[in-house]
Amino acid sequence: MPDNFRKKKVIELILAQKKLQSLSWNELASNLPISGDSLRIAFAREKVKLSHLITTCGILGIENHNLANTENLEILNKNALASKYVSVPFINRYSYKNYYTNMGDIYALNSLPRISWYAENLSSMVASDFLSLEVKNQCMNDGSIQSLIKFDLLLLQKISKEALISEAFENSKTNFVIMHNSPDIGIQICKIVFETNGKPCNYVSFLNNECERFRLILNDISHCYKVIRLIRNSTL
Repeated sequence: MPDNFRKKKVIELILAQKKLQSLSWNELASNLPISGDSLRIAFAREKVKLSHLITTCGILGIENHNLANTENLEILNKNALASKYVSVPFINRYSYKNYYTNMGDIYALNSLPRISWYAENLSSMVASDFLSLEVKNQCMNDGSIQSLIKFDLLLLQKISKEALISEAFENSKTNFVIMHNSPDIGIQICKIVFETNGKPCNYVSFLNNECERFRLILNDISHCYKVIRLIRNSTL
């Protein structure tokens, strides 16, 4: 069953729920950077961005497992299969600044749309340990297969500062997300690299050499996450 068929089913489910809940297109577009009329046209043409589908599902209360699990090709019954999924707050590319500004505010966290990820191998962890993040720039894109490109979706697991260092040391391929105390740095998707030039030094580094690396000082980091799953960017 091709991806376009699966996503068409998602659109059909959204339209059915919109009608059932008597919501206007302006209400559905309230958390999107487009107008209600533009959203209506996108749905009519079946040309809806993945991030818009996810946000719309969140507004309608739809646990859309298809958008979070590329191996699952059916619309799943959320009540029957809820235990197999974890519902995670979703930070899209437009909400980085707002989330960063209100970080630690439980209301801000609860007001985010949510995306459901298949919970295999996550059962021993609690949902509050996770975030979903949409990649918004090209700092982790060097053209290689390891690149994280603009609009990719990431599942993040919260880790300690100590684990940030140990995880990076054990596996240089692991990607991380740090939330820096400086607003000029803010939320960064990155790698942690180690160098020894006279004395050991840790750096926050990026695959794209145009993005300047900087020294890692743990006291300047408020939250750390490691990237544990990835959905490649695609649109309808």
